[in-house]
Amino acid sequence: MKQQKLYNDLKTALRSVKIDPQQSQIVAEQAVLVAQKNASIKTLGLAYLVLGEANLENRIDDLATDYFLRANAIFKDLNITEFNAECHYGLGCCYVHLGDFVQAIEQFRAAQRQIPHAENRDYLEVLIKLAISRGLMNLTYWSEAEEELQSIKRQQLEDGVLQVEHQLQLLRIAFHRGNQRFIHDQLICCRNLIFDVKNKNIQDLFTYFSGRFVMKYQSVKKGEAILAKLWREVDYGGGYAYFLCYEAALDILKSDQPKKGVNWFNVLLAIENLPMVLRHRIHIAMAEFYVAHSAYKNATEHFQSAEKASREIQENELAQQWVKFRAEETYQQLRHQVQEQQENNQLLEQANSLLASVNEIAIDVNSALDHATMLQRLYEQLSHWLDVDIIAICEIHQGKLKGGSVVKQGQPVDPKECISIQHKMWAVEVIEQRKALLKQDIELSKVYPHPDHPKTKISLFQLPLTCENRVVGVFLVQANKSFVFDEQVINLLNSISPVIGIALANLINLERMRNMSGQLDKQQRELNDVRKLVSHLAENDELTGLLNRSGVEYYWPQWQQREAFYCMQISILNIDKIDRSVSGHSAQEAVRVLAERFSQHIDSEYLFARVDNASFVVLLDGDQAKRTIKQLAETLIQQSREPVDYAAAVFSTEVAVGVVKYPDHGDNLEELLSLSSIAVSHAAHDQSSFSFID
Repeated sequence: MKQQKLYNDLKTALRSVKIDPQQSQIVAEQAVLVAQKNASIKTLGLAYLVLGEANLENRIDDLATDYFLRANAIFKDLNITEFNAECHYGLGCCYVHLGDFVQAIEQFRAAQRQIPHAENRDYLEVLIKLAISRGLMNLTYWSEAEEELQSIKRQQLEDGVLQVEHQLQLLRIAFHRGNQRFIHDQLICCRNLIFDVKNKNIQDLFTYFSGRFVMKYQSVKKGEAILAKLWREVDYGGGYAYFLCYEAALDILKSDQPKKGVNWFNVLLAIENLPMVLRHRIHIAMAEFYVAHSAYKNATEHFQSAEKASREIQENELAQQWVKFRAEETYQQLRHQVQEQQENNQLLEQANSLLASVNEIAIDVNSALDHATMLQRLYEQLSHWLDVDIIAICEIHQGKLKGGSVVKQGQPVDPKECISIQHKMWAVEVIEQRKALLKQDIELSKVYPHPDHPKTKISLFQLPLTCENRVVGVFLVQANKSFVFDEQVINLLNSISPVIGIALANLINLERMRNMSGQLDKQQRELNDVRKLVSHLAENDELTGLLNRSGVEYYWPQWQQREAFYCMQISILNIDKIDRSVSGHSAQEAVRVLAERFSQHIDSEYLFARVDNASFVVLLDGDQAKRTIKQLAETLIQQSREPVDYAAAVFSTEVAVGVVKYPDHGDNLEELLSLSSIAVSHAAHDQSSFSFID
């Protein structure tokens, strides 16, 4: 929903960029940051288009070209045609400002081909044709420019400004052809149209052609004075005025006062950002003029300057090709970053899905009143994750397996029908080491010799069920296939084993209470104790004693009543490495030690919780200064670097801290944790190990 609103805001900014380019640029820059974090490539492309238009309005042509190329590459890759015409038109305008009219016309032609997919088709079509005709005239392709203007239909010229500009371009062609009567009639036509148009650029153009008519056909002195006054006041944006000045100077050069034309050419040549193609043309014109008047030395100088300008034009073309290559390379890098972000989001979605399943299973098993009901509900939940055949639970009494409940294909069965339950040696290792036992490829005929037993292979997973740090039972999952348990399923089973252990302890206590007679008061107290234990463990972490994810959700409504607060996530980056390299429960010890250290530095008014295996979350008051939050983060990072001594081994932990703000970055817990995880990912690649998302 937020992504769609952001996309609509960008479309609005695109339509208003000519009115307020500064505001449109601010909206687009903010959209770029959000789109990159959320891996929204479509939004990113539109944001680049708006930035290109804004920089084009501000005449920052190199930057605008880069943004247009990025937007065009994204739209092309996503096969989005809605804004292709505007991308190519914007690129064409950039090349016009840079004086590369060949590239500009190429982009305008590409925009023409995309017009059927654009929103304001008729207006954009006329705008592009006028731009093409201007470029063709600047390159002296007068016939092609006239054909382009004549292809514009009368009904497309409803806009007054476009109608006058169309007539003024026809007037420019008329001056090139030199038909005095047609020029005079066209001037009268433009004068009649210009009364209703309040546009300074259009009025300046009409003044230019009027002055040029006076200079060419009436009085060179008077016409040249009109043009000189206009030259001091005109806007030179896009270099269009330079070409008009060149054409007027060429008329003067052919008049009876050619010296004035030479002076105008020298004025143009003194302009630093004069388009190179025009500089080349001026040198050629002056060289030919000096040759005609036998000034061969001056002619040679201008021929040499024209050759130099020609070489620079070729170099500029190579530079433009390099810009295109760099833009494509930048886009590929960005695409790779977005792909990584999408993968991170996918992992986050998987984690959220796992958490939701654990919560559903916890609700089901904790509401069951007997073993059979609990197992049936577990079977229904696990069948969504894997092709399970048998699940079973055995209680442990005085260190030995006792009884057992089995569900096969959704129905309760006698434990004797389950060979894995009959041969209890599988569970001994689970009880003694308190570690899960996984066998992915067991051939039953070899493990359990029996003449009538089929030669099938199974996958078997057994977990210790603990409650209050003691093993209360063994949970078994069996599938009649090899290699059924993938990493995601194993994570789920490991996550639900504490929940099942609590539920089993609850059932054991309930069964004991049912069997005890004459001690109703004691039974009630034990039941209440178990319920309190279940409630406590549902909201508190067993290892650290901190709040867990459910506990955070419980206190979340109270925090939501505040206007603003910060969410700081602290993740242990090398938890897996510690678990592999150090014996025993080293990873759990690292988590416990860090929880104790952090608790000493976190104010009791804040909410401090452990939200997953290697991550903590702190909710802090929104009145805190960013500097204070950063100091706290630095303190926690420093505490994490202190060595941990466990089982005759000393090791260190590495953490990353990411901070986001409510409600700026999310108005619910899921969004804040998701974005803070992204902030942690950024912090993990930062030297400071800290990231604060503004």
